Amino acid sequence: MIYFIHSSFSFVSFRKLRGLILDIQHRKPPSCHPEQPYYAQDLCRRCYDKTPGALATRRVWRTRNRSRYLGYLRKSALKRLFGLTLDDYAQMLAGQGGVCAICKRPEASGKCLAVDHNHATGQIRGLLCTGCNIGVGRLENTQWMDAVRGYLAR
Repeated sequence: MIYFIHSSFSFVSFRKLRGLILDIQHRKPPSCHPEQPYYAQDLCRRCYDKTPGALATRRVWRTRNRSRYLGYLRKSALKRLFGLTLDDYAQMLAGQGGVCAICKRPEASGKCLAVDHNHATGQIRGLLCTGCNIGVGRLENTQWMDAVRGYLAR
């Protein structure tokens, strides 16, 4: 008899392993979405990801690999919101000397500089620290500026 070593269990006979492979190849479609391929527990991948076991597994991975997870979130947010890659962001940061485009100081809280963009056109203007980014956001709102002028004129 031939044995096969696998990391999740000690020893499995080759015949059992072959039976598992054949079972997976001839599996019926999932009950949730028959047009999708089978993933696990008689579900497709999208529905399986919503099960409590899958959610708990993901939560554990995120806590054990926090820096990798936060890096992935940063990368995906830059791509989704601004169409930037991490290399594009690094080039912009190097072009500004690693400091805010307005106050010329590095981000005090140790965070990354925020990507400043025109909300109407989506055009990226530069990288700003948190204080300058909030200030620019307020200055773009003309109603708020009129209210501030009225308040200061009193």
